[in-house]
Amino acid sequence: MAIPPNGPKAPKSSKPLSLPQRPRPQPSEPPKPAQRPQPQPPQRPPSPQQAPRPAAPRNGTLSVRAKPVSDRAQRFFAPCPRGLEQVLADELATLGAAQVSATDGGVGFSGPFTLGYRVCLWSRIASRVLWQLAESEYRHEEEIYRLARNIDWPHLFSARETIRVQVDAIRSPLTSLEFVTLRVKDAIVDRFRAAMASRPSVNTSMPDMRIHVFLTAYKATVYLDLAGEALFKRGYRREGLLAPLRENLAAGMLALKGWTGQMPLFDPMCGSGTILTEAAMIAMHVAPGAQRAFAFEKLRNYDEAAFRQMREEAAQGVTPLAANLLFGNDRSEDAIATTRRHLQNIGGDATADLAFETELLADVKENAEHVMLVDLARNDLGRVCEYGSVTVPDLLRLEKYPQVQHLVSTVRGHLRSEVTPLRAVAECFPGGSITGAPKLRAMQIIDELEPTRRSIYCGSIAYFSSHGAMDSNILIRSLLLTGKPASPQKLYCWGGGGIVADSDHESEYQESLTKVGALLHALQP
Repeated sequence: MAIPPNGPKAPKSSKPLSLPQRPRPQPSEPPKPAQRPQPQPPQRPPSPQQAPRPAAPRNGTLSVRAKPVSDRAQRFFAPCPRGLEQVLADELATLGAAQVSATDGGVGFSGPFTLGYRVCLWSRIASRVLWQLAESEYRHEEEIYRLARNIDWPHLFSARETIRVQVDAIRSPLTSLEFVTLRVKDAIVDRFRAAMASRPSVNTSMPDMRIHVFLTAYKATVYLDLAGEALFKRGYRREGLLAPLRENLAAGMLALKGWTGQMPLFDPMCGSGTILTEAAMIAMHVAPGAQRAFAFEKLRNYDEAAFRQMREEAAQGVTPLAANLLFGNDRSEDAIATTRRHLQNIGGDATADLAFETELLADVKENAEHVMLVDLARNDLGRVCEYGSVTVPDLLRLEKYPQVQHLVSTVRGHLRSEVTPLRAVAECFPGGSITGAPKLRAMQIIDELEPTRRSIYCGSIAYFSSHGAMDSNILIRSLLLTGKPASPQKLYCWGGGGIVADSDHESEYQESLTKVGALLHALQP
């Protein structure tokens, strides 16, 4: 049972990934179709029978240990807006990339695995950073299935992470990319089932892990996205106007003009200030990824120490913005105000992130409140679990997200044989993080003081399978859209914080605004 985070405090701050050491095919980035001769369509053999899925082990989950990434150079591909390929290639070279090769829609490069960290943190032009896992020729879907099935996915990430598979193709002879997507997903799930009793779930909107497959006329390449959300989402845009210019495109425009922060810049139609904000980050030497999280931080052998050092070096390199350097104008007063807020965001958060992290870990009130929640969870699980089985494997672990940082703990136990997962949830719900202690009396006080029902807020979304698996959550930061598409619709947004005896009302109010702000940021196009 995971203790829901209590007390987000700061914008995001921050071992190499481990894979089995095995021979790999010589990598290559997606080729430029205009330079490739048109091959003859391959003769497709009769469609083979789909490979049967291995049965899940019945004796529990196997322990999976991450294995170190090979010391040899890894191969990466960084997509970018078309027309900016050479600009991105020059940028990657300055970041230490080798074998840099620009192609239509992106740039291939190689280097140590931690180079992927650096590119995610520092690239102003790239949209994503894709790590090449496997590559081979193919003739039909089942060969792509076998290619993906041979990748040791359980050593990359845990079954708790959600996945999304995206397939792109140029001149592929296959008739259905949707079917290829399904077979790659099957391959990942089957590989997990062969190693353990659990499997990752699919999340097409906000997945933890994004798997990309690129098909040419004869070759399939499998990538893992190290970025997660697209890299143009810097973290400073917490609200915005309609149709804002993407951040990496704005940075690319500045790079094409050769602007380095040495001369004044005037934007006569600045809108929400994307060009000016990107220019300020260049002039101040602010890393574009300084305020956000990345997917590689959830990999099994994520090198936290190495990435933390990169963040510290980036924070130390920030310089003040020179006076009379950036000027903007717009007919909308709201646009001007938004631009000012974006400039303030990069000026403060990029350098204060590590200080917020230290402050949160040392906060007596937040730590005491969190330990209380851990004790409540231990008591709840103690009523349904075997005696002596309740443990706390993680206590006060710092977990980071693009907009906030949380303290997180894990409480674990073995259910008694007569207790079903549904009963366990009923006994433990609602969680102490949204009630307080003592739980029953706190719930009575909440019922007395709150004038309206909470609806789905502080409720749960859960699933229970026929073979005993389940997962649930507590809906704290949430959005609800009501009404039919053809009729007027309403969007409800919930967020809040726990009030205890020594809470500061101003900081609690600001915490609620921070939580809601992250939700509204996710709605931006």
